[in-house]
Amino acid sequence: MATKVVIVGAGFLGVSVAKTYLEVDPTIQLTILESESTIGGTWARSRIYPELTAQQPFGVYEFPDKSIPTAGLQESDFVPAEAIHRHIEEYAKEYGVYDCIKFNATVTKIRRAEDGVRWIVWIDDGKDMLVADKLVIATGLTSNPMIPEISTEKFEKVAFHTQDLGKKHDYLLSDAVETVTVYGGGKSAMDAVHMCTKAGKRVHWVIRTGQNGVPPYFPGKFLGKSSSDITTARFGIMHHPSLVDTSSWSYKFFHSGRNRIGYYLHWLYWSLISNVMLKRAGYLKSENMGKLKPELDDHHAWWVNSAPGIITHPEVVDRIHEGKIVTVHRQSITSLSGDKVILETGELQTDVLIWATGYEIQVNPFSIEDSIALGVPVPVSQAPATAKKHWDDLESAAEAEVIRLFPRLADPPNFTSYQPKLTPYRLYRSIVPLGCLQKDVPDRSLVFAGIFSTSSSAIMSVAVSLWAVAWMTGNVDVALSNEEVEKELAMANVFSKKRYLSIGAKKPCSVFDFLPIVDSMLRELGVNPRRKSGVFRNFFEPYAPRDYRGIVQEWKKAHGLDKTTE
Repeated sequence: MATKVVIVGAGFLGVSVAKTYLEVDPTIQLTILESESTIGGTWARSRIYPELTAQQPFGVYEFPDKSIPTAGLQESDFVPAEAIHRHIEEYAKEYGVYDCIKFNATVTKIRRAEDGVRWIVWIDDGKDMLVADKLVIATGLTSNPMIPEISTEKFEKVAFHTQDLGKKHDYLLSDAVETVTVYGGGKSAMDAVHMCTKAGKRVHWVIRTGQNGVPPYFPGKFLGKSSSDITTARFGIMHHPSLVDTSSWSYKFFHSGRNRIGYYLHWLYWSLISNVMLKRAGYLKSENMGKLKPELDDHHAWWVNSAPGIITHPEVVDRIHEGKIVTVHRQSITSLSGDKVILETGELQTDVLIWATGYEIQVNPFSIEDSIALGVPVPVSQAPATAKKHWDDLESAAEAEVIRLFPRLADPPNFTSYQPKLTPYRLYRSIVPLGCLQKDVPDRSLVFAGIFSTSSSAIMSVAVSLWAVAWMTGNVDVALSNEEVEKELAMANVFSKKRYLSIGAKKPCSVFDFLPIVDSMLRELGVNPRRKSGVFRNFFEPYAPRDYRGIVQEWKKAHGLDKTTE
């Protein structure tokens, strides 16, 4: 009987896992559940608009075995959102994934079947139901908009989250809208400001004060190269600490603190990079732009407290400097009334209010009991006291070990710490729930895909998809005891918080250290992580998804699986 595989989410990761699973075992009965009416997840039709681009140039955000055509643009240009949406759709159709998708299907409840092995998935509050032998949660980290606790009851104008910019695009650009208020300081806020000012709208960009208000914004190009190259070339990545790389020469020289010269040169390097980027951002050129200068400006190119952004439309910076149609306010919104946005001091008239406030971890549709047993987020108030003490003790020991390994992390700049409302994910390899490993026979029925924040989701998805499918099909094992797995998860959560500060406390982060993680996963799968020919190319050239082309077949051949599913 065919294995029934259910994937929740038809975004980039969901499609990647689906294609990989079909390539490994084409006999499966596959169903993908997508709450939107179109494919794409973050890049679904309802969430994109003409002015939106990725933060990466062509060749960086795509599947490994299919390239996005430039269609008259330059290779160095940022990829339009429309091109990414089409890319995901065409890829899904080409590899037999698209016909397996059920659109407008919102998963509202997941419970164990009576046999204790399979999963029952409820859709749209019980209107439909599926039973899964294998269940993949691929909803990622951008499914649950974070809306400030500010009442809109007395607000007479339109208010919506940036997630809905695609739906509201035509209205925003219509004559009915003259003034727009954007609340938030991240990349989505910059995109909203660009879209509205390009259309000639008057924009008030409101950003709360404090160290978490504004992220560092990097230019699209740095020293003649794409800024993304810095995070995808091994030469650039070695300047960042990684939990899975504590034996290389670069770790010992730059990060261990045992080599004074290397430790000094490392910090000097990041001081120079940060100063150059601060100057190029032009914060001192105008009072308006000066309000976007990150408060966390000590080695700001290295420390991460808010998700860094790439300036994909430099012309918006010119408009900010001019200050004619966009004004930056460093205040918090206290209330809304009529057509007014009330600030700590003063008020603004507006036709539209856009919440550019990011996303937050959501409670999964598992029961509280299952969530606690699995190790997925539950409200902190509902976590058992014994479990809280257990993990507090583990993370206390992990913090001491992380600081021993990376003494730089013991002394971060001042920042506003984030107090989580939910317990963290406890997933081995960001894939397998801890509870699935804590059994006499490991439970291979459930995995998560996309529970990470990184600068290269496309490359990370290659390793995550293959590792997840290898695990579910019994072709990779976890060679650690339960105690060792718990210690590793505690180390990972602590490292995320120490390295990435507030954003690392909100969600699992591997912004700058993703490639060593990918390397370690591929080694565990028996696949060569060095994807380029020659030492020089492997060290200095940026890695791209195309470097991982054919990796599933490579893995199947290495494990003698290439003849079993033909």
